[in-house]
Amino acid sequence: MTRAFWACFALSMALYAMMLFWTLPQIKAEAGGLLPFDLRPLGYTEEAARSYLNALSARGRDVYLGPQHLLDLFYPITLAAVFVLGAMILYRGRVRWVIIGFAMVGEVADYGENALVSTMLTSHPDLVPSSTIAFAGFLTFVKSVAVTVCICALLFGAARVWMSKRRLQRALKRFGYMSLDPRDGEYDPPEAPAQSAAPAPFKSRRKDPMRGMFPEAGE
Repeated sequence: MTRAFWACFALSMALYAMMLFWTLPQIKAEAGGLLPFDLRPLGYTEEAARSYLNALSARGRDVYLGPQHLLDLFYPITLAAVFVLGAMILYRGRVRWVIIGFAMVGEVADYGENALVSTMLTSHPDLVPSSTIAFAGFLTFVKSVAVTVCICALLFGAARVWMSKRRLQRALKRFGYMSLDPRDGEYDPPEAPAQSAAPAPFKSRRKDPMRGMFPEAGE
């Protein structure tokens, strides 16, 4: 499960980097510097949305509907997989399922936002229904909240696990164990106490009062 987590994490970060440094800057430039819908985490008003649609050039629409939405087709599901796998690794019980629930909500909201943005981009700015703009902005906000909650939860869980391992490491060192894993070459079990040599037989230095009163054998 850990390998799957890191594989999904690497893929999601690669997709995010391509959007952040390739498609979104192009779209922003083609709209006179206005931020794309994807970079407005708090949503947007109807006036702001219509202003953006009017400012966006034809080439900007092509990039938005083409490469940007192609990348954003795979990004939500890979990001949700990161959150789900992270929750499975770091948490137990109800907390795990709460995080997974937020991950699913964020994924659904992201796909819903993409669909509504596509509708707005393929329509005339003045003919886009107000309800479509309002709902798209709401889904953008929901997605942002869900992603933020999941990221904070995974960071907190990772920090908690790291601190627990550090405390256990220190506790084991007190008893002579240098590492948690004997395979890493730092495992140093405590030495058994050295056995003391058997004590020499006791010899009394007190003079025997009967000695000398009788002849020794052989005399």
